[in-house]
Amino acid sequence: MEDNPIFEQGGYYNPKVSGSLEEYLTEFNGRMSFPLFKGIEQFNMLKKRDYFIPNRSIIRLMWNSERGDEHFLVNEIYQLFSLESGVHSGREGTHKPKKILDENVRWEPHELNRKQIRKDFENLEKTK
Repeated sequence: MEDNPIFEQGGYYNPKVSGSLEEYLTEFNGRMSFPLFKGIEQFNMLKKRDYFIPNRSIIRLMWNSERGDEHFLVNEIYQLFSLESGVHSGREGTHKPKKILDENVRWEPHELNRKQIRKDFENLEKTK
């Protein structure tokens, strides 16, 4: 069995192991598998690059325990709003990401701006 750096790093994005953010998001594109992140810094990285689509992108907190996953909508001012989806609802109300995305929780973004990611990936490839 060959080495798999994704499992060696705990499964979430790590630029030292995973490469550029654009390459990672191209591989984990939300179709066959979703990208996985950890903490507020990685949220801010996606925000800075305009990879979230306000009022469409969703953050899924991955607890990997008996506690159910939580889902939040990323709103137009990049706060997290609870999705009322029964068992997978996030904490009620609107929250600052820093409060929700502490360093101990892994999370998946859903519905990212694929057009912007593709554009950035193509620009990255041109510079190689």
